[in-house]
Amino acid sequence: MGYSAKSSEQVYRHILRQDHDDNGLSDGFSWSILMVNDSSAVCRDFLSQYTIDLCHRTGDRIRFVFFSELSEIETQDMAHSGKGGGSFLSQIVSAVTGMMSSNKFDLERNPWDDLRPDGLYPLNTPGKIQHHIDFETQSYAAIPGASEAMRLAQRFGIGRFVPCFIFFGDVGQPILRILPFGRRNAKELHLRLRRLIDSFYEINNDRIAYWTKFEKDIIDLCKQLQKPMKEIDQWGKNIGDTWQQLRKMAAYHTRLQNPPLDLTILEKMIRDYELSFEFREHVYSFLVKLTDMQSLQNDHLLIGKWLEKTKEEELTTWTLEKFYEGFSSILPERLKAEILQTASDKPKFLSYRSFNSELYHWWRHAGKQISKRFQNNHRGAWKLYSKAKFNASAPGHLAGILHNEYQVVLQTSNRQLIANEPKTSASAVLEALALHLEIDPHDGHWQTATLPYFEALEAYFSTLQQTAPAVIYELNEQKNLQLTWADCIPSHQQQNDHGLRNCFDKLGKLSSLQASVQEERDARVSLHNKLLAQRQSDRIHQMIINIGSWHTAAIPSISDAKAIWAALISSLVPLRKQMEEQVFALSKTIFHKKYPDTKFDRQEITLLLEKLDQYKEIISGFTFPFEDDPELLRIDLDRSVASVIGIQQDNDARKKADQLKREIHETIAGNDALLSSWGNKKVEMFGLSSAGQLILAITAIATTERFNELVIAFHAKDMDELSERLASRAQIKTFLDLLDVKELIALELKLNASPSNYEASVSTKASIYDTIFIALSLLPEDEECLASDSLSVVEALKLKAASQEYDVFLAHNSADQTATLQLGKILRARGVYPWIDDEQVPPGLWFQDVLQSAIRSVKSAAILIGTQGIGQWQNLELRSFIHRCVHEKIPLIPVLLPGVTSIPDDLVFLQGLGHVTFKENIFDQEAAAKLVWGITGKK
Repeated sequence: MGYSAKSSEQVYRHILRQDHDDNGLSDGFSWSILMVNDSSAVCRDFLSQYTIDLCHRTGDRIRFVFFSELSEIETQDMAHSGKGGGSFLSQIVSAVTGMMSSNKFDLERNPWDDLRPDGLYPLNTPGKIQHHIDFETQSYAAIPGASEAMRLAQRFGIGRFVPCFIFFGDVGQPILRILPFGRRNAKELHLRLRRLIDSFYEINNDRIAYWTKFEKDIIDLCKQLQKPMKEIDQWGKNIGDTWQQLRKMAAYHTRLQNPPLDLTILEKMIRDYELSFEFREHVYSFLVKLTDMQSLQNDHLLIGKWLEKTKEEELTTWTLEKFYEGFSSILPERLKAEILQTASDKPKFLSYRSFNSELYHWWRHAGKQISKRFQNNHRGAWKLYSKAKFNASAPGHLAGILHNEYQVVLQTSNRQLIANEPKTSASAVLEALALHLEIDPHDGHWQTATLPYFEALEAYFSTLQQTAPAVIYELNEQKNLQLTWADCIPSHQQQNDHGLRNCFDKLGKLSSLQASVQEERDARVSLHNKLLAQRQSDRIHQMIINIGSWHTAAIPSISDAKAIWAALISSLVPLRKQMEEQVFALSKTIFHKKYPDTKFDRQEITLLLEKLDQYKEIISGFTFPFEDDPELLRIDLDRSVASVIGIQQDNDARKKADQLKREIHETIAGNDALLSSWGNKKVEMFGLSSAGQLILAITAIATTERFNELVIAFHAKDMDELSERLASRAQIKTFLDLLDVKELIALELKLNASPSNYEASVSTKASIYDTIFIALSLLPEDEECLASDSLSVVEALKLKAASQEYDVFLAHNSADQTATLQLGKILRARGVYPWIDDEQVPPGLWFQDVLQSAIRSVKSAAILIGTQGIGQWQNLELRSFIHRCVHEKIPLIPVLLPGVTSIPDDLVFLQGLGHVTFKENIFDQEAAAKLVWGITGKK
């Protein structure tokens, strides 16, 4: 639909179908209409009136391309000129879908799916049309102009026919048909092109639909032939993946049992995407728990170092605050509250200025003698009385009068005792002033007139008392000094002569007592502050003790991590057993697997290939509707249209036929090859299974006669039946019982298993069995015994480890340590959490302290008795548990390890108790179940 393009090269690639790589067999029946136009009126009329109709009518089957001098903006304007409005593209969509009621374009009412045959997969909805047009216009944006059309005409040598239409097909001879339209109007041209386009669809619809369906049938056939190959490939992949998962699970499971606890193994397991999601999620839950515990252990280690450090440094509330800040996440709420309370309850230490500093501060602010300004501000109260007395002598002597009055007030106020009430002192000053003015102090008029002055004096003395240092009053009372304000406040003259800071030794009484006063105050304050500091230090020390006690009780031991690690190992056993069952189930059905049904007619395929061979001749003889039109001029080219235009034509529909032929031949050949090698394929798949590996290894180490003997001894007819019967771990063990020790050793080496003790004994043979099972990625006998019955057991075990809730104390002789640790694994696999000294006593703690705490808290005790008898520490533990058994009724269970048949005579206290006996080995499941019954009380 060549209504837009970025460049002329893209126009040409569009014409020659080089802009898409998905050409099919029916693409050879397409052709192009190229409008070589100029700026004449007929071209402009045609472009503006009929291009949209022809674009949507031709669709993808016929490439209708035109040139224009219109810019992109002018093209939009042209589209907007239609009655339908909207953009150029929306005009096309509206025209195609019948949503535009415009007479500007000569359109039929038929929907587009009628215009385009069914075989062409029509764009029959507005959404599909819009999507297709949008896709096209993302690559083609502006329309090349008429100047480019003229250059193209010159290349073809048809410049004298411009304006014109060029018609040519994709196949056949390089021939152009030309329709000049200089003498026709736009409507005539439109009708002429419509007849050609419609006749093409009318004539060729059936043929195009046939080749489209023919291509689809070939593709469906290839898919059908490839189906068994894909099924077999997936079948083999499922077997290989299942075996690979089991092998990896076994390898990881073995590594997990080797100390130390290495979390990097778990991290590697959860990132191994060849393992199942369920398996990785299961491991991840344990990794989180162990990581948290490791982090907790690190935190407790840091707390231990912090506690040691507190012994060497001075403790303050800041010490507790920093501790709380660093470890609040793991502290219990009660302890956090205590730490916060202790840190926040800081003592209020006494702080003071020195005696001289207090006096100096007071003098600077409120401790001042009455000033002349104060006197002058209130003189209006007695001014008339002063005039009455000194009126005759006032002229020339006013300054003296004022000075004398001020001296009377100043001297009287300085003589007042600091302990007097402010009213008393104020009354004394006012009385002295009245006497100086020869007035009766009790005269009512005088008292009324001087009332404001009296109140000011009272406020002055009150301020002095309120702001004076308390030590002055303490000394005045203790020494009975009868201090006056003159004794406490330097005079104005003293301040002027010596400066305020140098007036301390001018104050007589206070100056002589300064040193003793300072010493007494320092001693009293120091004692008070010392008592507060000691009290605070004691509280902080007690808080440190409380933290230490909590730390000792709460520190996670290595056994907690070991318990979770053991729970992980035992919890993987049922998952691994489930995977073993899948492998056995697959191996059992391998030789019964039938080749997938592949019914197809080879004669039909031959006919298809013959038609593909004829495809080139069929499309070469194809006739386009314009070829016999006498009105069109014929131009013969000496080379292809693509070479004339200058575009390399690399997208030929005829190549599709060759490609389809290759696909048919390759698919049939692959199918035949797989069918002929189907037997070998099953053997290959069988070799991936545990049973297959075992059989292949035995055939390699034994002669044919010996192998046949083994098959017969196992009650099988042949190897196929043998492989079917070796469909469980128990059957494999039964088969191994048929081999002698030398054969077992050879088989062990053939399977690249770890060498074991080769002495001919029952225990040695059993150990060889285990190494063979491990080599086959199967559970050995001891791990089989450790399998947890339910994942809920694992969860319960994790909770017990987190809360340090032990079910049983395993008291044992150090000579029986290996058997004791193995018994601990067996108990954990059954949900019982044991206390074992080797696992529970962390470094740095006294063995006796931990042991004593454990004996008091465990719910039961098992006294393990081996061939070496009772050990020294075990004997002490036994006494403690006998006491608890009598007074607290806890279970006390004698456990006889392999090699011991009865309770020794010297253990008279144990002989009356029911005991558990492990007869042949520590993996005796019946004995383990009986021990769990004794511990938990649940049978």
